[in-house]
Amino acid sequence: MNAHCALVLQKQFNISDDARTIGNYAADNVELHQCQYLQEMTATPDFLVEGNFPTYEDWSKAHPEFSPSMARTFFVVELDKRQSMLSELRSRSLKAENKQRELR
Repeated sequence: MNAHCALVLQKQFNISDDARTIGNYAADNVELHQCQYLQEMTATPDFLVEGNFPTYEDWSKAHPEFSPSMARTFFVVELDKRQSMLSELRSRSLKAENKQRELR
């Protein structure tokens, strides 16, 4: 993932008037959506090696549940779900890589 998208996909945290911590993204839905696409396409080394991934347009059509035209609140919930999924995927991939190294 490029440096720009790494920054775009980081939440900014603020303290609300009632002392709750609130995290939100500074970018608009379209930019977040595009960066999420890039992040998902480069989530594991397999994507980089195979280079066989859908175009942004095809990916967008395949995931109507995560559309930049959604209301912001719903879009952010879906984005957070996808971020969690990727975090888990990366963790599993890293564990598998480490296991392969141990077997060598």
